[in-house]
Amino acid sequence: MKKLLLVKTSSMGDLIHTFPALTDLSQHRPNEYEITWLVEESFADIAKMHPMTKDVIIFGSRRWKKNLFNRQTWQEFGTFKKSLRAKQWDLIVDCQGLFKSAMMTRIAAQKGTIPTYSYSKESIRDPFAARFYQHGFSVEKGLTAIERNRQLFGKIFNYTPALLADFGIQHWNETSELTPNKPFAALIHGTSAENKEWPEHKWIEIGHWLAEKGLISILFWGNHREKERAERIAQQVPQAIVMPKVSIQEAGLILSKAALIIAVDTGFAHLANTQDRPVIGLFLGSHADYAGVIPTKGNPHAVNLGGKGEDPAVAEVIQTIEGFGIL
Repeated sequence: MKKLLLVKTSSMGDLIHTFPALTDLSQHRPNEYEITWLVEESFADIAKMHPMTKDVIIFGSRRWKKNLFNRQTWQEFGTFKKSLRAKQWDLIVDCQGLFKSAMMTRIAAQKGTIPTYSYSKESIRDPFAARFYQHGFSVEKGLTAIERNRQLFGKIFNYTPALLADFGIQHWNETSELTPNKPFAALIHGTSAENKEWPEHKWIEIGHWLAEKGLISILFWGNHREKERAERIAQQVPQAIVMPKVSIQEAGLILSKAALIIAVDTGFAHLANTQDRPVIGLFLGSHADYAGVIPTKGNPHAVNLGGKGEDPAVAEVIQTIEGFGIL
């Protein structure tokens, strides 16, 4: 099998947005490529979720930046460079398209002896980075992040992706001990950006409506502030459950059994999208055009509401759920 180094270092959503491209590759070029993923250390477990990922090479740039004058940092970077050059890659694909990822691609390419692929200057996020690749492909900028990755892979490997994406996560068939034994909706309310948060009173209102429809609400959290908000919401929603802090893998297991997922613009929304469950993305501080949830091969029910500077109404969310026809 040919050894392919995939450069997509971060973030959680960006990595997940690459999954459908890997699924396409596995379907159009079965058993031809062995994928090693170059990834930021805090997101290594995300990269490993896709069955096409054979191995990962850890990139610690975020931590290294904070310790530039530390001897250990430079020792780690030296080890990292050796690991990049230890294998004779058959090709390298950079989906990140930034100067930093271009430099890592250049190191792995061993003075240009290995072919490198990415977006063209007109299509790439950082036009300066385009000069460091041997092969650049034009992909429309107005497409979603998922579709841009799929189109890039299709052009590199000479195939046309199917109309609907497939995240390819087929191994989460077991049930978590934390999964409720009643029909439930997952309310993903937490995000690091306050301007992306949906108001608490709206979560409470939708939680009451879901309870009337026979669904209990579960709430995830990632930090103390989000936990407190989840507890406040749960106190006012019948039978609502505040989950303990869970790993990404555990969250995936739980989400895979949800009757419905409602999520603000956050990494967990993209994780939810991989599970082929009915999902609504709520956008307040950003537009959904690039990184919203999408219908997939296994789930036609994926809708984004709101946008930058907007605040989706509860009635709009209810109307969307009723349109799904799942309750």
